[in-house]
Order: sequence, then C-alpha cells, then structure tokens
Amino acid sequence: MPQPSRSSSLTDPRLPWPFALSGVVARVALFFSTRFAGGERQYAASLVLAAVLLPSAFVRARLPGNRVFVWMVRITVWAVMIAFGPTRRATGFSIVFEPDYVHLFGALCGTELVLRSWTRAASPRGPSRGEALLLAALIFMSASNTWTSVHMQTLVPVYTVLTILCLRSFGPAKRTTRAPLVTLRVSAVALAILVGFTSVFAVNRYEQKIMSWAVDAFRRERKRDKAEIGFGTAPPRLSAVFNPQPSMRRVMLVEGTHGTSERHMRMIAFDTYADRQWRPVLRERGFAPLAVSHQDEGEHVRITPLVDGMELVALPVETLAIETDETLEQDALGTIRVQGADVQSPYGLVVATTADSGGQVLGALDDAHRSAALAVPSDVDPKVLELARRVAGDGDASSRVARIELHLRSNHAYSLRYEPAAGAEPLSDFILNGRAAHCQYFASAAVVMCRAAGVPARLVTGYYAHEKYGAHATVVRDRDAHAWAECWIDGKGWVTVDATPAAARPDQAFPEASGVRRFWERVQDLPRLAREWLSSLRPRTIVLIIAAPIAAVALVSAVRYLRNRKRQSVVTARTYIQPSAELQFVAREFERWLRRRGVPCAGHVTWREHVNSVAKRAGTPSPIDLTLVVRFIDAYDAARFGGVNGQTMSRILELASSLEG
Repeated sequence: MPQPSRSSSLTDPRLPWPFALSGVVARVALFFSTRFAGGERQYAASLVLAAVLLPSAFVRARLPGNRVFVWMVRITVWAVMIAFGPTRRATGFSIVFEPDYVHLFGALCGTELVLRSWTRAASPRGPSRGEALLLAALIFMSASNTWTSVHMQTLVPVYTVLTILCLRSFGPAKRTTRAPLVTLRVSAVALAILVGFTSVFAVNRYEQKIMSWAVDAFRRERKRDKAEIGFGTAPPRLSAVFNPQPSMRRVMLVEGTHGTSERHMRMIAFDTYADRQWRPVLRERGFAPLAVSHQDEGEHVRITPLVDGMELVALPVETLAIETDETLEQDALGTIRVQGADVQSPYGLVVATTADSGGQVLGALDDAHRSAALAVPSDVDPKVLELARRVAGDGDASSRVARIELHLRSNHAYSLRYEPAAGAEPLSDFILNGRAAHCQYFASAAVVMCRAAGVPARLVTGYYAHEKYGAHATVVRDRDAHAWAECWIDGKGWVTVDATPAAARPDQAFPEASGVRRFWERVQDLPRLAREWLSSLRPRTIVLIIAAPIAAVALVSAVRYLRNRKRQSVVTARTYIQPSAELQFVAREFERWLRRRGVPCAGHVTWREHVNSVAKRAGTPSPIDLTLVVRFIDAYDAARFGGVNGQTMSRILELASSLEG
C-alpha cells in the first residue's frame, strides 16, 4: 500500500505556496507605495518580512505556540513600527484617503500574516487559508492608496493570478473532470481576469475624476455655505463679511514657561495698500536663507503644528532666535517659511521676556523698506492724514502710536458686517465716519495713520493665542485668526500695535470650547504625546522598556515550567500517561476534521462513543465514512497505549490521508 504524503493537509503545518506568494507580492506593492509617499524609513522592512514569509511555504519548523509569547512579539513589533516611523500627516479627508495611516494599517496586517504563518499558536498549519487570503488582500488594498500607479500596473496581474490559484484550493479534494464544469470554471476565471484588467485600466485612466468624486463624497468637513473665520496667506482685502462661522479646528500648540500668556503669533506681513487690498502676494515675494542663531537669554517656547499644510512659521514679534533642524528662509517683511516644504515638525523659539524688546529674527529696517513703510496710499482721503497728525500730536514715536491706537479703540466699534458708503473708499470711510468694522479695518487704519504721523508701519496677519491648554500652554484655533499692525520704533525695533477693541479680540468675541470637545481633543493628542515621549528617550531606555516585561514574563514562565517538571517527577506509575507530541498533533487535526464535516466531538465523550452516536442517528446519511473512521481510531489507540514506532505512525498517517479523500 502506498505511503501517505507528509504534505497531507491534515498533518502539514505549511502554508500553500500560492497564499505565501500572494502575501509576498502584496508586501512588495506596499513597499513601493510607501516609498513613493516618502515613508521608506518606516516600511523598508516590508521587503525583509516578504523574504521571511516566503519560506513558510516550504519549511516545517514553527515558533512556539504560546499565546503570551505570540502577543509579546506582536505588541513589540507594532510598537516599534508606530513609534519609530516618520510622522503621519493628516490631510483632513476621510481616514480611507490618508496614505500614511492606510500604509501603516497594511504594514500591521503584513506583520500579522508573517506571525501567523510562522507560529503554531492557533492553528498547527499556520494561518487558515481564509485568514491568509484576507490579510494579503488587506495589504494589497493598502498599497493601492498611492499617487504613483506604475508599480501597481505590473503587480496587479501577478496578484490576480495568485488569488485565482488560492481560490482554486478551496474546492473539494477530489477534482471533477466533467467537461461542462471544467468549461464553466475556465469561463469564470477568464471573466474575472477580463473584469480585473478592465477595472485597472479604467482606474488608471480616470483616477483623477474618481478621486475627485470620492473626496467630495467622503470628505469629513461639511460643505460650507457660509464663510469661516480662519487664517489664509491671501492678501487681506477690505470688504464686507456676512455672518462668518468661527472654525474650531486646532492649528498649533504654544508651550513655554509663560505658555498661558496671550500672544500675537505673526505669520505674514504686507506693506503696500492699493484698490482696497494689501500686497504683495506670497508668490511674488523673494525669500532668502535665514541663518538659525543660538540664543541663551529669553523664554524658550515650543510650537507644535496640529494641522497639515501649514505654509509659514508662526512666531511673536519679540522672537530672538528659532531652534529647528529645518532649513528656513525669510522675505524682506519678516515672513518665514520652511524651505521647499510645509511646517510639520515642532520647533522652538527664544522670546524676549519684555514686550518692549524688538525681536532680532525680523531684522532691522533698511532705507528701502523704510520708504515703503512710510508711504501713504494715494487711495486714502487727505482728511485721514490730517486727522492722524492731529490725533498723534507731538512727542516720541511710541507716544504718537499709543494715541492713534487709543483713538481707534475709543471711536470705533467692532462688527463682522461693514458696507462702506456708495462710491467711498472703504478705509477712509471707516476712519472719518466712525464706522464699525472687523479687525482688518482696525489694523489697516492703524498702519495708515501711523505712517501719516511719521512712524514706519505695516499690516500683519496671524493668530491671537489665548486659550489655555494646561499649566504652561495655549492652543490656537482657526477662529483665532487676527490682523494687527507692526510699527518700527527706533531703539526698540518692530513692536505689535493692536487697535482692535479688546472686546472684539478672539478671546472675547467667541465662547470657550465645550468640555466635551476639549476632552476629545485630549484623547486625540495621546498618540502624539506618546510618540514625543518615546522620541525623547535614549535607545537604551527604550530597549529596557520593551525588554523588561518580556523578561518578567519569561521568568514567570520558567518558574512555572520548573515547578511543573518537579511535580511530574514525583507522579506515581498510576498517573495517566500523556501522548507524544506527534500524536497530540494528529489528535488535534482529527478533531478539526470532524468539525469541518459538521460532526464535532464534545469534550466529555471519547471518539469511539461519538462515532457510535453518529452511526445511530436515524433517517440521515452519515457525513463521514464510519468504517474508515473506526479504523483510524483503532490505529490511534494502538499507538496511544501500545507505543509509537515507525510502522504504527505510518499507518496512522496513511489513514489520515484517506480521511481527507
């Protein structure tokens, strides 16, 4: 009689090669997708894990099946991937469109596939075929979230063929060769390939339209039928604003010793006013590299961006130095940005402790820019200039600026809705007629009136930081967008001049954030805080943190093992003899086979009793070959209680293969 093959599905712990190879192809696709997205530092291990996965289809050896061990390995790998990967960026779309998060999900699924393939924990044969197919599909789906589809066009056909081979293995053990069924199967495979390749072609050709539709359909932000209060780099235009909605989105976190103090966080400045609008626009500016200087004296402040796509560096006018590893560049008006990228990483500031000290980062005022900062717009009514000189009076520059600031606060009210008189220049109408308007009008009026009084000035937009976030921090929201003036005072430098009435500033104009919102924002910050905490630790400390619980569990397991060995050494001869590891494996597989046939064996009955009960069921055909099952049980019992040798084990394996059909 022929000997049974050791590759029998009942006794073989290996994963069939199509399943392993489909997982490898999915991992390779994920590697290229993350590489094109700039995440090669995080997922370069994809190729290594792919190389580790493939041998699982050919090697029988497996890692220990202890659940504690498996979970320790799983948590350790996940923690390392999450903690030491590059910063994940959020674009504001649905989570299914965030490549960084989708690729992380795919990497975790890939790790799970490798772990299940090489451990004997839940299934001695590695992962079930359904689990392997599902995990490979999730990995490949994650890889498909990419802006560059060249590699996907090559890998999709390969993955499709492997998936077909995997699905083929789910059929019955005995293949039918009847012509109609063979023709049907071939037709189904051909149809699947045709649909698959047509879909790939359509997606590649129309991906922009599909993406636009999907973004519109799943974008989490509500459609705006009203303007929202928020910062933008576009030049301010003096126009009416009708009932805008304050955006509660968080923009940045300001932390420092005096982190709860109120600050004007400047972003961009403008020095030319014409036709109701301030200029220059951002693309018209000339930026030059900014040398990052070192400064010991002053307050150290840390700025953490909380949104993606932050174009400019935010800082108070009193900033003495910027502490960052990024390459910065600055224009002539003090606007600072990261060279060739958005502001994504936290950066430090050294800020003067007194408001009277002008910041060194903004630089001095040269003759060319002094002329621009003193130029009075030709659009402005000459009466505005007369009023400005009369209000400013005599004295030093600081006194003149203070009088103009007091005049605007005392004679104008705040309003988000302002329509100038027909045919009137809006800024002149606002100043001369005591009109109520929003912060851009107050800032513009302060700039023009200070220039008329002989003080260089420019308009600045940014954020007014005021909302407390713990003991030494403030959180800045979109609704905190604000506009004010900067004036040059000889001997001090640039100073902030905010003529907007105090009751109209963001801290007074809007209600506080609700407790529920603050709580949820704290929860959202936990991953970031954990990541920053891990980044601050030394590599040796991180190794100790990971190794300590593993060592503790290993020590406890070793103690329990030694205690069990000691107990077993004193067991009497009457103790029930445990079967060998090979017989235990065969027993588990036989019970799994019974469950697949729909006749699971209860734990309180023997196999023989169970088979007899199945045979006695009247009126229903038996789902198993009872005669063959009894022969298998006889052979197993003979080996179980009479001793295992090569001949008895060969007989058991032969019957096991016969059961599979």
